[in-house]
Amino acid sequence: MIAIILMATLVAGASQGTLLEPQEERQPTTLEPPPWKATVQFLESLDPAQQTRAALELGHPSRLDWSFFPGRRDGIRLDQLDKDQRAKAMVMIDSILSDDGELTFDRIQRVEKWVNDRGRKDVGKDAFAVAVYGTPGPGSTWAWRLEGHHVTLSLAIVDGRVVSLTPCFFGSDPIVVGDGPDKGLQPLRAEDELARALVRSLDGKQRKLSRLPGKPSENIRSGMSPKIQSVSPAGIAMDQLDRSQQQKLRKLIDTYLGRYEPVLVESYRDGTSPDPAVIRFAWTGSLEDGSHLYYQVTGRNFVIEYANGMGGVTHVHTVWRDRASEFVKLGGSDPDETG
Repeated sequence: MIAIILMATLVAGASQGTLLEPQEERQPTTLEPPPWKATVQFLESLDPAQQTRAALELGHPSRLDWSFFPGRRDGIRLDQLDKDQRAKAMVMIDSILSDDGELTFDRIQRVEKWVNDRGRKDVGKDAFAVAVYGTPGPGSTWAWRLEGHHVTLSLAIVDGRVVSLTPCFFGSDPIVVGDGPDKGLQPLRAEDELARALVRSLDGKQRKLSRLPGKPSENIRSGMSPKIQSVSPAGIAMDQLDRSQQQKLRKLIDTYLGRYEPVLVESYRDGTSPDPAVIRFAWTGSLEDGSHLYYQVTGRNFVIEYANGMGGVTHVHTVWRDRASEFVKLGGSDPDETG
């Protein structure tokens, strides 16, 4: 299933420099329940006070205020819900996630619980806030975000069309759980191993083209502001890779796109021809397993990043962002923060 997503999005979006281009929303006939319905059912399960916290106006400033750090957020946290409400919240979240996305989110939740169990009380398995912006419905304009330490999931729809799925952020600290029932759990293993395999396949000239100068960044460089920071296209272009290497890069990209349901990714396609020269891969660090690594994959608009240099290579951040569609104006007093 995920391979289908990747090929479709690369063929459809690469020549525009973005992985996604808006098209008619397909969820109502292809996802059950569609995201708008799952969101309505979640909101209806809340009492009036909870609804006031979870349901925000379309132009609420918190929609542009995203973060992967722990801390207070607008919306309502999963650990503030009863069992039935939390189940409906998970149906809403799972309505946009693929099987791989659901599994990765679950694994990150287990890491957060592991950290909480060892005394850190500002994180936890359900320490994630849900905020809904506008009024969800078929053909309406609305958005929601799930966010907490090491997770940001986003959905924005304008007039029934999916316009944004980013920022999409997953992180893990520790990278690998060291003890307990989840010993050995590594939520973001594929994001690490696929990139190292790609770099190891490069010849000397390709490595020189792809390698970023200087020390590897400890953290992602695109930042947490509405506008993407400090990431410019660099490295080796996809059309400078052989067929096997291109497949490795496609598989790596698809690990990020594959977090979402295929129809949500496909709903952006515009049917244009591929242009591998637009997509570029750059890296720096060491090729040894478990060592410090930073990489980025960029197009004219999209940015994918991985960085594991914090805390002595025990802490990893990954993100997928898009300059063209992210934080697009949804109407009313909502500012347009794309770019």
